[in-house]
Amino acid sequence: MTKNLFWLCLVWLFSMSCLTAQDVKITDDFFDNADLFFGQFVKDGRVDYLSLKKNPSRLLELMKVVDNADLEGETNPQSLAFYINAYNLTVVKSIVLNYPINSPEDVSGFFDGEKHKIAGEYMTLNHLENEIIRPTYQEPRIHFALVCGAIGCPPIIDKAYRPDALENMLEEQTKIALNNPDFIKVDKGAKSVQLSKIFEWYTQDFAKKEKDLITYINQYRFQPINEGSKISYYPYDWTLNDSNERSSLNAGKKSTDGSNAGVTANSSADPNVVVTNRFTSALLARGKFDINIFTGNYHQKGKNDSAFINSATFMTTAAQIMTGLTPKLNVGLDIRFRSVVGAFEEAVSRFESFKFRGPNANLDFNGYTRTGISAIGLRLKHIPFKKVRNISVQHTLYFPVGADLDGNFDFGDNRGYIDWNGLALFNQFFYDQPLTSKTSLFVELDIVFENAFIDPTFQEDGESFVIRGRENPFDGIVFWTPATLIFSYFPNNKVTFYSLFNTAPRWFSFSDFAPFTQYGLATKYQVNRNIQLEVLYTQFFNVNFKGLASTLNFGIRLTN
Repeated sequence: MTKNLFWLCLVWLFSMSCLTAQDVKITDDFFDNADLFFGQFVKDGRVDYLSLKKNPSRLLELMKVVDNADLEGETNPQSLAFYINAYNLTVVKSIVLNYPINSPEDVSGFFDGEKHKIAGEYMTLNHLENEIIRPTYQEPRIHFALVCGAIGCPPIIDKAYRPDALENMLEEQTKIALNNPDFIKVDKGAKSVQLSKIFEWYTQDFAKKEKDLITYINQYRFQPINEGSKISYYPYDWTLNDSNERSSLNAGKKSTDGSNAGVTANSSADPNVVVTNRFTSALLARGKFDINIFTGNYHQKGKNDSAFINSATFMTTAAQIMTGLTPKLNVGLDIRFRSVVGAFEEAVSRFESFKFRGPNANLDFNGYTRTGISAIGLRLKHIPFKKVRNISVQHTLYFPVGADLDGNFDFGDNRGYIDWNGLALFNQFFYDQPLTSKTSLFVELDIVFENAFIDPTFQEDGESFVIRGRENPFDGIVFWTPATLIFSYFPNNKVTFYSLFNTAPRWFSFSDFAPFTQYGLATKYQVNRNIQLEVLYTQFFNVNFKGLASTLNFGIRLTN
């Protein structure tokens, strides 16, 4: 019953994310909620993208209205106010999906390639501005209300544009922009003025000819500019309008959402399986990278009545490097380093593996030790559905490094198990869903193939082992389908707490290793925009496992 309920919940979560909302009328609730949103996340013309990445629920609720708005029969102020807010919210949404970035220009096709659902139609930001807002409303003041996410834009305000106040709000924002000495740079001595590129790009919106731009600007100036001043245009500053202390180029990409550092946990019988990495569905922007170094210490204390048997400790350090080729495609490299200690008749300490001893070490117990790099993996991560950004898929192909990794080739050389001898392919499906402004749910479903394409292998013949050739390269493959649920809580922008539940059924294998289930608690701390630290503890429970097993994990994440 419990197992059926678990899978039913997963199916429900996925089905709910795919439902198509019905057309909705624009009411005061939309503008009220947008007002609360901008008031919470905008300050002094900057947006707190870091907090939004961690707590996007309010933004997502607004985007549901933007996606499905029905504007039929709406008045001019109502529809224009909607479109201005829709444009600004869509810009914020796109930045959050790709955060951290240094600039909107870091995202390929940010304005002219990426399509967004707005009022039931899919369009780019450029289409919304240049094919709908500008020709429909012919209102030049919208250029001081539409915000492109960069410092060069007029600053975003901490409130929504409302139909009943739209005229006054546009008038006020235009005056603020055109009297800002950083936006209109007047040199009285040289009788010259430097204007924003906005006036060069959209000259016809303000005046028939360039020389008439000053006349338009002077309508809103407290100190008019000399009509004969020479006009030039200063370079546009595309730096992200981020409210955090450093540019978002130095931010912790996907650690900012509270759900991206690796979670490495090893099964009681097989330390390979669930090398489960918990990634958010969003991808790195083009040219950005992150480095995850995660050390998982698995400790198994086998028990039979009062005697300890098959005690073991595995120290696995996974160094993972990812970079963005495009906003929808990331690639990476994994390196797996292990130190393993196995004892057959007595218990060993959890930290025995941190002594990093080789197979020929002098031991004071009956067992073995091994240390070294055991696998290198090539990773690819992508977004499979163009319009669904909170689902992503990751594939990692691991190549074994070294000989006789499973310790079965020569039983006299004291080389016990450290990894599989064959290839391993991890297919991971990620889905994350905000629940409230401070909580979120992360789901991961995996299809794992291990120990493929190796020869020779072994079979038991009485009390001895004999080498046999494989009849086909798939003999002896290990097939798992792990599933993970993670519930995260964000009390503030620095700290994340999460709980983990993971089960890993094994469907077929030449070994007798048992499947397992584990649960855990963890915390993460954002040291600064570049560094995130993580600690995770998990405990195993399984009716087929007679011992006691747990993991203690430490992670550090570095980003550019």
